[in-house]
Amino acid sequence: MQTLLHIGIKGTVLAVDRTSGAMKWETKLKGGDFVQVVLLDRLFASAKGELFALDPRSGRVMWRNPLKGLGLGPVTIAADESQGPLFIGVGGHALAIDRQSSVEVWRTRLKRGEFVNVAAQDGRIFASAGGELFCLDRTSGSIVWRNSLRGYGWGIVTMAGACADQAALGESRRQQQRRHAAAAAAG
Repeated sequence: MQTLLHIGIKGTVLAVDRTSGAMKWETKLKGGDFVQVVLLDRLFASAKGELFALDPRSGRVMWRNPLKGLGLGPVTIAADESQGPLFIGVGGHALAIDRQSSVEVWRTRLKRGEFVNVAAQDGRIFASAGGELFCLDRTSGSIVWRNSLRGYGWGIVTMAGACADQAALGESRRQQQRRHAAAAAAG
C-alpha cells in the first residue's frame, strides 16, 4: 500500500505521510505556481515548462526534460496503464515522451495557446488547446479528428473519462484473467 501522498505546489514536489500528515521529503524544481504530479512506476512532475521524473520514495530527480522550444507555461501530463510514453500538453503542442529515458517520441502542433490539457484513453490521446478539442493517434501523434467546440469561445477545456475508464478497463482485464485461470484449472 502507498504510504506517501505526493503534492505539487509553488515549483516544489512534497511527500507527506498519508496517516500522520508529516512531511517526508521536499524537492524544489523551478519557480511557478502550477506543478502537476502523476504517480506511475516513477513520480512525474511538471514545473515552469519542464518535465521531471523523480524517485517517489526519496524525491531524487532521475531525469529532467526542458521541453525545448515550448515556453515556460504550464505542462499537463497524461498516461495510460501501459509502460508506454507519457503524453504532455504545453505551449500549443501535444507530445509523447518516453518515460524511462525522457526522449521525445513525437510532437504535434495543435493551436496557439499556452495551456494544453491532455488525456489518454482507448489507444488515443485527447488534447485541448485554444478552446478546441483534438483526438490524436497514440503512436504517431497525428490528428485523427478535431472539434472546434463552436460557440464556446477560447476557454480552457477539461476532460473526464480517461481515469475512470482506465480503472474499469483494469478491473475488466483482472476478471477476464480470473476466468481464464479458472477455466485452465478446471480442465
